[in-house]
Amino acid sequence: NNSDPSVVPRLAADIVGISVSETTTAVKLLNNSVVLFDPQDMPCGELTGLSRNSSGWPAGLLWDNRSQSLLLNGDVGHVQVFNPATTDSYSIDITQQNFLSKEN
Repeated sequence: NNSDPSVVPRLAADIVGISVSETTTAVKLLNNSVVLFDPQDMPCGELTGLSRNSSGWPAGLLWDNRSQSLLLNGDVGHVQVFNPATTDSYSIDITQQNFLSKEN
């Protein structure tokens, strides 16, 4: 039994959501990053440089066991796929619609 206090480091922004699995806890932050914690609540990874649409991450975060990747909302009409083992990040267009810019 370890009676030493456990201290979690400061987070870079406000928490907007938390997802928990058997092996990892993902804390979603307002600055579009995700901090990963192991079962002992120690930081074990951080995802930065993620896109965030104006609605945030309405679908939340989803761990895909088959691809060993994290799935989350991206820009409007896109899904982001992040593989923590390789740190590769992909944006997949799921609507196949052209983007129309605003006319001045």
